[in-house]
Amino acid sequence: KLVMHFLNRITYKDASALLLSNLSPSSMDWKLDDLNSRIRSLIFSEIKLPDDLLLYSFMVKYSNDKKLVINDKQLIYILDRLERNFDSVISFIDKLDVYSLESKQKVNYKIIKTIFNEN
Repeated sequence: KLVMHFLNRITYKDASALLLSNLSPSSMDWKLDDLNSRIRSLIFSEIKLPDDLLLYSFMVKYSNDKKLVINDKQLIYILDRLERNFDSVISFIDKLDVYSLESKQKVNYKIIKTIFNEN
């Protein structure tokens, strides 16, 4: 009932809300027919994991921002072994940057493999 009142108040105030869920609106059962109908009438979108092209582009941008030179073959090698999310890319590139700076070496496969083995 509280969710229904909340949605009614938002509608009355001409306001907005962002609702996040692991379930799609069609698979939810709120025990109130009016609320089920209201939830299903909302605009919704599914957020999926990023694809390889997006992650690759993000890796290029993020490594460039850190002034870290990684060639295409190395980027693909890394991408093939990482989890498909931005946090994994950020974490890996950060570790690669620190390791490269501390060892005063350019990025190479030995460094990349060392970082993968540390995890």
